[in-house]
Amino acid sequence: MASIELSELKILLEKVFHKISFYAGKNSRIDVGSEDYYWIASAPESYDMKTVPKLVVGSFVDDLSKLKKLLADPERETTAVDLDRLATLLNAISFYHNPPLEK
Repeated sequence: MASIELSELKILLEKVFHKISFYAGKNSRIDVGSEDYYWIASAPESYDMKTVPKLVVGSFVDDLSKLKKLLADPERETTAVDLDRLATLLNAISFYHNPPLEK
């Protein structure tokens, strides 16, 4: 099983945030593209290499709405789904600011 020290994860998250800040420049907001919907393979199917996972549709608008509720309510518990939403947001930022090269 793969693992990472929490101190290492913290450093990596800080480095990622620094890169996102670079993309944003002097803006206080970061663009994540104009698309709302995206494909995602839900866990645990996405980690089972013996079967092809079913794709489901996710929504950035919904994800951002839920993450903003998490920000607004300090009593709200962070869930595993919130981690998924944040990971999807980071993936969108990466894709939008580093589009694939055309062949």
